[in-house]
Amino acid sequence: MSSLLRPLELFVYTFNLHYFIKINKAISVAYFRETFKYGSYNCIWNKKSN
Repeated sequence: MSSLLRPLELFVYTFNLHYFIKINKAISVAYFRETFKYGSYNCIWNKKSN
């Protein structure tokens, strides 16, 4: 039983890790995109006000 459970555990672990990394990457890409957009808007706005 335990010999069958071990590879399954390993598979689930690697599967979860893979998706965790994918989700993290997606979140960080979205975060950087938003902050970059916000930053460029601020630059434009500051130039207009000055």
